[in-house]
Amino acid sequence: LPNALAGPPLLGRAAKDLAMTQPAASRLLAELEARFGRPLFDRGRHGVRALPAAARVLRFARMVCAEEQLVRRALGSEGERPAPLRVGTLPTVPPVVIEAVQQCKRERPTGDIRMHQGTLDALLPLLQDGELDLVVARYDPLLAQPPLAYRRLLDEPLSVMAGKTHPLARRREVSAEQLRHCAWVAPIRTSSLYPHFAELFQGLPLPEDVIECASPLAVRQLLYDGRRLGLLGKSALSASPGEGVVRLGVVLRSSPGPIGLYTVKGRMVPAESALFQAALAEAVAARQKE
Repeated sequence: LPNALAGPPLLGRAAKDLAMTQPAASRLLAELEARFGRPLFDRGRHGVRALPAAARVLRFARMVCAEEQLVRRALGSEGERPAPLRVGTLPTVPPVVIEAVQQCKRERPTGDIRMHQGTLDALLPLLQDGELDLVVARYDPLLAQPPLAYRRLLDEPLSVMAGKTHPLARRREVSAEQLRHCAWVAPIRTSSLYPHFAELFQGLPLPEDVIECASPLAVRQLLYDGRRLGLLGKSALSASPGEGVVRLGVVLRSSPGPIGLYTVKGRMVPAESALFQAALAEAVAARQKE
């Protein structure tokens, strides 16, 4: 049913997807509308068009299917190899996620862990549809909407960084004018970090020499030769202390959201997901003591 509703608004194609006749599909739609007490589809001369209420039913159906998959995974793993844990993260993977993964593997070496990277707007629909067990990413008030639940883990402030040989590396204060005349490694334009990069220049024209990059590791490597500036989070810096980059005396006018855990409210929590969440909490607590 979810796949049929999500497809083109033609009853014939929906019936084909469900391997049933068109009259049978029409009766099924009528039964759905009777069950929910309102029309879900507009039947016109040119076919069937889904109404806004149908989108709500579709979201509910996907959640039910996701719950069924979780139960199947739990039953299938009894006495057998546990089902894989599926973790969604942004391309800038927080070190606490790596630490939690390592802890899970120490406690359960045979448990498979699959890490999916992507943008938050791509990861959260996968979480709702049951394709991911959880997502660790920055908070976005526009995307953290029901049925999603968000739990803050730790703050992740950004700093302007440079290689130790960069001309601005030893200055106590750096102006927006000086920043815009430098070469940069900037966040990709579609990321939630890009507006914080743009605000550094206080309305001035943006730098002309820019490399867009989503990987903190690549950003650090591009800064080593002292030719470019970049934005890095606190945890990305602590992951490689003593390397050839320094923090500039630049105060960011805005701060990105904290790193947190996205789950689905009321959804069954598989054992492997509970183990990972506990390891994640331990990793966060250890970092806060540093």
